[in-house]
Amino acid sequence: RIIASGAYTEAKVLTSTDFAPGNRLIGVPKWAGSLWLTYEPKTGVLHNFGLGGGVFAAGNRPGDLDNAFKIGGYRRFDLSLWRKVGKSLCVAANIKNLFDEYYIESSVSRAQITPGTGRSALITLSGEF
Repeated sequence: RIIASGAYTEAKVLTSTDFAPGNRLIGVPKWAGSLWLTYEPKTGVLHNFGLGGGVFAAGNRPGDLDNAFKIGGYRRFDLSLWRKVGKSLCVAANIKNLFDEYYIESSVSRAQITPGTGRSALITLSGEF
């Protein structure tokens, strides 16, 4: 399976008494997208297993409504491995930010910047009823 998304967004201030019309909105990149690939064998020894991986990307974004500074764009790679247990349960291991890249997730001002999460792992159990 291949899942892809992309967006071109022109998010701008239209009217304001505080900010210049035409300024871009905080944290909204002009370009963003993702590509996710998964593989689940339907037969054979690995037929209950799945593997997925992908990249999420965003371009430069304004750091405040004055557009006084920019937050750099980023690419984040994620990975997932899962096993179906019976017809209704699934155990999954997910790694977010596989290469432990430093990036800025969001900001409000130069003094309020939130970095993206470093490499992290998550084990989940999900079921269908």
